[in-house]
Amino acid sequence: MSISGKIFDIQRYSLHDGPGIRTLIFMKGCPLRCRWCCNPEGLQRRDDILYDSTLCIGCGKCLEVCRFDAVYLSQEDGFQIDRVKCTHCGACAKACPSGAKTVAGREITVKEVLDIVRRDKPFYKSSHGGATLGGGEILEQPEFVYEVLKACKNDGIDTAIETSGHGTWEHLEKILTVTDTVFVDLKTVNPALHLKTTGVSNTRILENLQKVNDFMGKEENREKVFIVRIPVIPNMNDSTEIAVEAGRFLKDLHNCTSVEVLPFHNYGEMKYKKLGLSYEFSGCPNSTAEMLITYQRNIIKESGRDVVIKKM
Repeated sequence: MSISGKIFDIQRYSLHDGPGIRTLIFMKGCPLRCRWCCNPEGLQRRDDILYDSTLCIGCGKCLEVCRFDAVYLSQEDGFQIDRVKCTHCGACAKACPSGAKTVAGREITVKEVLDIVRRDKPFYKSSHGGATLGGGEILEQPEFVYEVLKACKNDGIDTAIETSGHGTWEHLEKILTVTDTVFVDLKTVNPALHLKTTGVSNTRILENLQKVNDFMGKEENREKVFIVRIPVIPNMNDSTEIAVEAGRFLKDLHNCTSVEVLPFHNYGEMKYKKLGLSYEFSGCPNSTAEMLITYQRNIIKESGRDVVIKKM
């Protein structure tokens, strides 16, 4: 029987998650609670119910099928969800004829993922693309992720992962053996700031970054690509001091291919509303490349590494 995993989306024709044209598989579940997360529907392993009040036609079918008294009528926003009472069973979404209520999360087998990925093999060949697994956090479902990547490799499909690095080295090392391009986030080297902004310690993350670096230094892994990504968040880790600390840490990662500075964006704001969550960065403007040049230069100065400001 094929092993299965929990995902919340599959995005085809992705252009920012590895070389060429990619198929991006979003895993469910993450141990971090980054305050700027643009995929809040990927945080919990369980299914999430999203509600878009602009699509509600007021039919009341969701109210009829909810067995837990978790749906109520709001004069302003239609049939809202009481998130305390909601059990995430999905009955309201199944009954909704307009798509106002939808489920984020589904079980999927390795074979089902591979069947979807294979559809775009002609595009991979022409663009040197492939499949990328992100999240959420891939290390929350390591065995499934490993099997998907191995199946892709066996089918001649290029592989990539995006990870926070927060997981056991045993799992990460195994996944690396079937991965061509590795993206690891570095939110901040500062332990107190990392705990404050993500809810977890960065001790394991920094240790794993060093271990990934050592892994990439082995002769058999020389063709693999190792990229560190730094999301730059306004009023959190965008100071000169934090950039200098990051640069000093990166200086010792001799097998890191390059460093990418990621601009802040608020594209995920609507998802928070659909999940009934508050969004801390409401009204905060997106970063521009010009805003990040000094940050980039500080990392280059301290690390001596190639640092690229990614476009959104």
